[in-house]
Amino acid sequence: MRLIQPATEQEVLDAFIAAEGHTRGYEGRVGRFLRYPWIVNWNWMSLLADELESVHLIRNEPSWIDIAGLDRRPGRAIEWVMSHPDDETSVTILEYNARLRQGDRPPPFILVGPPSPSPADLVVLEGNKRTVALCIGGVDVEGLSFLVGTSPAMREWHWYDD
Repeated sequence: MRLIQPATEQEVLDAFIAAEGHTRGYEGRVGRFLRYPWIVNWNWMSLLADELESVHLIRNEPSWIDIAGLDRRPGRAIEWVMSHPDDETSVTILEYNARLRQGDRPPPFILVGPPSPSPADLVVLEGNKRTVALCIGGVDVEGLSFLVGTSPAMREWHWYDD
């Protein structure tokens, strides 16, 4: 992982607004931020493809446990997508991959973790399907920027870890 630059407060707000308009949104999902840290340091980071493959998808959401297994790694999710090509989630992920291969640039991927995280310490807060789509391949992962939020209290966030 490489630091590109610190993120401004406006960039963080814009990323969450873009995510809401692009995917499921956060309205009415107060539980999504249960025990979320008050103070988070936000940076724009680049990741290599193998680093992205080592992040964790969001914790404990029943559909993601089925898709990515208990370790919540994108590689396991890719196996599931390929073996369930007609499933709605698989179709969406494969469509994302096709658009990414064509150069479509989605809203920011939002990852969170403890201070000075390794890629394996990061959890995808927003962009789980798009992360799997990136890991399928054919996309220049290194050309993307990831919004990474870190906090000493991140491990207390309900959706961070089991």
